[in-house]
Amino acid sequence: MKRIFFVLPFALIATKELYAASWLPVFSSDTDRYYINIESVKKTSYGMVNAWFKKEIVKDTVKDGQTIGDYTLLMYQVDCEQRKYGVLSAQAYKNNKHMPNSSFTSSYSEMTPAVPESIGEGVVDKSCKAWEMLSVKY
Repeated sequence: MKRIFFVLPFALIATKELYAASWLPVFSSDTDRYYINIESVKKTSYGMVNAWFKKEIVKDTVKDGQTIGDYTLLMYQVDCEQRKYGVLSAQAYKNNKHMPNSSFTSSYSEMTPAVPESIGEGVVDKSCKAWEMLSVKY
């Protein structure tokens, strides 16, 4: 019985570490750090790639109620061939608590061309590369 109580905390820590590891750092800007959730990368029936990104604030420059350490989860829809992207959902969090008044979800996303050397280009590049790596057959 003592062994179960000894092993259980380590199992919970390991599970938490595995869950946290699904957010991989992919790029950053002067004010934000971006992560992709590899487990969320999926190809739709329309040939688009959907992926969740986390945008974490590292330097607070906008007076929007969020500050350093707060984040927004963004579901991007990406057209890898046309190099366009759009946002299907944005869910803001402050102190790890959801801010429903600063969030939205849509079934349609207006697609925007990825401008070279922009956050949009990073989203397109990382989403498409992640899908490419996940769809490789060994």
